[in-house]
Amino acid sequence: PLERRRIIFDFIMCYKILYQLTDTSLANVFIGSCSPTRGHPLKLYKQSFTSDWVKYFFTSRVVGVWNDLPTGVVTSESLSVFKSRLRDHLSNGNCYT
Repeated sequence: PLERRRIIFDFIMCYKILYQLTDTSLANVFIGSCSPTRGHPLKLYKQSFTSDWVKYFFTSRVVGVWNDLPTGVVTSESLSVFKSRLRDHLSNGNCYT
């Protein structure tokens, strides 16, 4: 489905941004989670906004689902390893739609 493909591409773009594989300054927008006590070390911080339409932006849409990914997927050594682990994770019945 379209929603599933969208979230997969969101995960890939988020990985590229966090590991500086793309030329963008979005990393400064959602990095800076306060000392994560659970989960992986790359937790993202979701900013709060007063407008309702902002929740559909990439930076708002990806934070919650990215923080739910397991450590092994998020801390992959390369983009191809990340895609492979993400595919395995999603094929095990984990759904983010």
